[in-house]
Amino acid sequence: MDAETERLPQSLRMRHLLLRSNAQNKANVLFTSDSIGNVLVSYYDRHGSPNERMLAHYIKGCAYRDMDDLSATLDCYNNAVFAAVPSSPDCNYDQLGIIYKQIAAIFQKRVMSDEAIQAYELAERYSLKAKDTVNILTIWDEKSNSLLKEGYIWEALFIKEEVARKFREMNCPQNAAQIMGLCVKWYARQGEFAGTLRSAFDDSCDVCHNKTCIMQINNTEIRIYGCKMIPCNLRF
Repeated sequence: MDAETERLPQSLRMRHLLLRSNAQNKANVLFTSDSIGNVLVSYYDRHGSPNERMLAHYIKGCAYRDMDDLSATLDCYNNAVFAAVPSSPDCNYDQLGIIYKQIAAIFQKRVMSDEAIQAYELAERYSLKAKDTVNILTIWDEKSNSLLKEGYIWEALFIKEEVARKFREMNCPQNAAQIMGLCVKWYARQGEFAGTLRSAFDDSCDVCHNKTCIMQINNTEIRIYGCKMIPCNLRF
């Protein structure tokens, strides 16, 4: 902290540290130790509001996330959601939704799809309360990845196409493009020619911009040129 901040009362100094650390995390500045998180948790567990305690534990979890300690990260995230009071009208639902989404991502990394889906449902619930549309759409997209791993391929692809459509409506073409590119690949794996064509010709699809993609569909080699799909080298 700078000299001017050091002269502030402790409550304001800690508030400054909490907000600065949260801003740095949002700006993708990596934490290299858990020291700041420990200071925040120690203070706000004794003095803070539920929202402040939640954020302090979350920031500590983010430090462990940046240090690749998933077990410690999950413990801190769980402490963060336990600190929240969802029944309170003052609850920071947006933050709570973000934390549950990151808990789900950890479960997904550990190939615990059922637990991931449950966490995504909680993330969706609180993001809806916060009216955070972008977060809701990313939750749906990430949840569909868990469904893919569980074998619910068509349900997952339906969700992905719906999410891409909503992103286009929000004028977020990059988000839509990434999703439609994945849809092309999954439809092709299933040998679903119509779905592959529909996804590849979608205006937002980025699976093959500036390059040629080749994939096999029902023993037919398909070449995709910049979102144009042409059957060639037929093999029956």
